[in-house]
Amino acid sequence: MKLARTDYHIHPNYSIDASPVRVKDYCYRALELGLTEICFTTHIELDPVRRDIDNFVVLNGERVSVYNYAWLDKYFVEITQAREEFRGDGLQVKAGIEVGYCQGCEKDIEKIIDNYPFDFVLGAIHCLDHIAISSMKESPRYFQLRSLSQVRKEYFSTLREAVVTGLFDALAHVDLYRRYGFRHFGPEILTIHRGAIEPIFKEMVRRGMGLEINTSSLRRGLQEFHP
Repeated sequence: MKLARTDYHIHPNYSIDASPVRVKDYCYRALELGLTEICFTTHIELDPVRRDIDNFVVLNGERVSVYNYAWLDKYFVEITQAREEFRGDGLQVKAGIEVGYCQGCEKDIEKIIDNYPFDFVLGAIHCLDHIAISSMKESPRYFQLRSLSQVRKEYFSTLREAVVTGLFDALAHVDLYRRYGFRHFGPEILTIHRGAIEPIFKEMVRRGMGLEINTSSLRRGLQEFHP
């Protein structure tokens, strides 16, 4: 069976951590690469403790609050236009979102995903204890204050909570802690998932959730995908 060539993790120019590349330009690039289906997943963070740090998106070249839903209105208009424009070229274009999960933000997530027709909702753990472990700059502050067993407990308990919310269609880069945790703990961190991830995977299977294979690790110096 021939596998479809797809990409379901694309941050267009609405994401504060993305290059200023428009939806339409990504579609042209997808055609060049021979992809048949892509899904845009603008990245948002909703942790109220980090409101002044990353609770933003980009709208018309300016940072605005993620709670200013004008960005979502424009986002869906742009994706709908791209969907129609590129359908004849054999490219399916879908509307998604990547949400950084944090405990207590469930209602804010629901408010967004229940009021807009997302094709795909991608969940991820980017922050623990209100610190971005996905950030080269911030992550040392998290890892330096914890033992490896503490990292294991905090990360996987939060990951499980994200799964049981039922809010997400799939999880992104489920071993993201390795990205910068490796610099602090070395190769020992590569095996902390053993015994912790298996019950989470079983729950994901029970709920029909997807598991992302994320290759961004390769350009950050790791030798394996996430996961």
